[in-house]
Amino acid sequence: MAIDTVAEPSPRWKTMSANLDMIHDLMGGTRQMRQAGLRWLPKEHSETWEAWQARLNRSVLFNGLARTIAALSGRPFGQDVTVIDAHPMIADFIKNMDGKGCSLTTLAGQMLRLMLRDGLVHVLVDTKPGGSSPYCVLVEASQMIGLRRAPDTGQITQARIRERILAQTGHFSDEWKDQIRVLEPEQWAIFRQDERKPSTWRQHQSGRMDISHVPIVECAVNADASMITQPPLMDLAWLNIAHWQSSSDQRHILHIARVPILFAKGMDASDSQIEIGPNRIIIAEDNSADIKFVEHSGAAIAAGHQDLLDLEEKMAVMGLDLIARRPGQPTATEKAIDHAQSNAFLHMLVDDLRDHLNAVLRLAALWFGLPEAAAGQVVLPKYFPINQQKSDQAHDLLDKHKTGMPADDFLTAVERNGIFNSMTTQRQ
Repeated sequence: MAIDTVAEPSPRWKTMSANLDMIHDLMGGTRQMRQAGLRWLPKEHSETWEAWQARLNRSVLFNGLARTIAALSGRPFGQDVTVIDAHPMIADFIKNMDGKGCSLTTLAGQMLRLMLRDGLVHVLVDTKPGGSSPYCVLVEASQMIGLRRAPDTGQITQARIRERILAQTGHFSDEWKDQIRVLEPEQWAIFRQDERKPSTWRQHQSGRMDISHVPIVECAVNADASMITQPPLMDLAWLNIAHWQSSSDQRHILHIARVPILFAKGMDASDSQIEIGPNRIIIAEDNSADIKFVEHSGAAIAAGHQDLLDLEEKMAVMGLDLIARRPGQPTATEKAIDHAQSNAFLHMLVDDLRDHLNAVLRLAALWFGLPEAAAGQVVLPKYFPINQQKSDQAHDLLDKHKTGMPADDFLTAVERNGIFNSMTTQRQ
């Protein structure tokens, strides 16, 4: 029997959560990956917990995923996003979208980043009691634990948002607490856990809304029939996990190789007073006695180094594939296949973003008591994701990579040309 409680995540949320957990751990950097522990760094057979913990604490993340998302999300907004034919109230609203000074251009960049990261983001357009100006709140995919739509119109009929607030618990002390915000047509409610019975959620506040809509815009990337989305850079994320694990192995073997092992034969094992040092002499009566340092050959280190290079190369290629535009006029076949595959993704995403921003402005118009037409139309910068010179460089590098350009040279060229800032890393 299904659990019917306001805090129970929907099946859709549960389906998407595994991918989101991976993405968020990677985006959290080295500290969060270490905290994830066994989730992404398995313990080897016969490896002691102490040895595994030491290996984990030496591991450092090369964050190719975060760098790619940062580069891609910043490309389309070299110029400001504007709105035409908008009512003066909307023109003022886009200068301060969140009530804290966030402009439409900044909000658009934040939305695109979350769409690239999670494949999904929501914008709540709300007002404070008393009829103040509307403001926008970005609701991440992991926060939207339940979303229902009318089967005939597709209009949102219920949204459940998990929020974390800092509640005052004493004269000086504060404590993080979870709450669930429920939005339905013309009404809202907030549920909090019963302090005596945490499994029970009770209504803490409720109220009425002046509009009949649930004021949320859902921005989904490649959603299926069940509105389930997958982060668009999941393949790159898996490569980044592989790099994390390989890098951990590499740092571990370097740690071992840097400490040579002293090997002795024909020596008196009962003599524990042997001292090693530049001013010491070791004497043995056995003619076959020997003592020497045994060092690592370095072959495994070289193989590990090449594996890291290969993974970094693949991550860079995936990023370039999303921004490289072919020079010249593509043929009809290239437009339908090759050109579309290499260039359409980011364009498609930004076109969708424009539609979502228009929907946000229409909700704001409703809160202002204006007709939807008063919201105007969003105009995005014409030239994106990169200028023609950078586009041609990306295309040339991909061609050279396909024809055998060494991984190290390829990564160096990507960084030198500034196509993705800091896509390479310092390697051992």
